Amino acid sequence: KASQGISKHIDRLCFGDTVITMSFLCPAVMLMHKFKVPNKNKNEQDQQQEDSTKQIYECKLEPLSVVLLQEDARYTWQHEISALTTFQFKISGEILKKDKHYRRVSATFRTVL
Repeated sequence: KASQGISKHIDRLCFGDTVITMSFLCPAVMLMHKFKVPNKNKNEQDQQQEDSTKQIYECKLEPLSVVLLQEDARYTWQHEISALTTFQFKISGEILKKDKHYRRVSATFRTVL
């Protein structure tokens, strides 16, 4: 379904040091979020202000593209597939639209420790 996505996450540690994903069919948007552990010593307002300065990178996953997550990309960045049906990239201004024929298929490879 065009409005489906994958919420931001870091793959479980039991999957080893490398996560590889291959994308097929239609392009998709992967968002990379710098992961910060919440600071329990900060009040809610300070925490919200800090959250507003998060680093987020937008990546267009073309059909037949491969994403390799290792080291910092694997352990300190959360990744997600956007659920938006229309997405505009901030830097290029390019617009990606998912219509009723949109279909994304991917294969993810992990090692189990």
